Amino acid sequence: MKNLLLTVALFGLSFASTAQTVVPGVTVSGEGVVYVKPDQVIVNVAVEHSGDYVEKVKQQTEKDVDAVIDFLKKQGIPSKNIKTEYIRLNQQYDYPTKTYNYSSTQGISIKIEQ
Repeated sequence: MKNLLLTVALFGLSFASTAQTVVPGVTVSGEGVVYVKPDQVIVNVAVEHSGDYVEKVKQQTEKDVDAVIDFLKKQGIPSKNIKTEYIRLNQQYDYPTKTYNYSSTQGISIKIEQ
């Protein structure tokens, strides 16, 4: 009985050692940390208005975006660093009152460099 158990154990170990194949290679792991003072920042802002009249809502949004851009230029931010990201004009229907409302949104990104 002992011989049988010893044979089974050796047989099982021989399969276990042949089942694992070693692939040659090199494994490296590491971590790097860099401390630097940031020299730029990107700020994303949006202007949104909503109301009953689509044209009025759109004009209010454009007026406010123009005011923001004028302010940024007066602060010394070049035009190339001010970019429109998106413009949305949406219509929402209010079922209880059976009226339409409109919303106008414009997003801009501002890149501030030091």
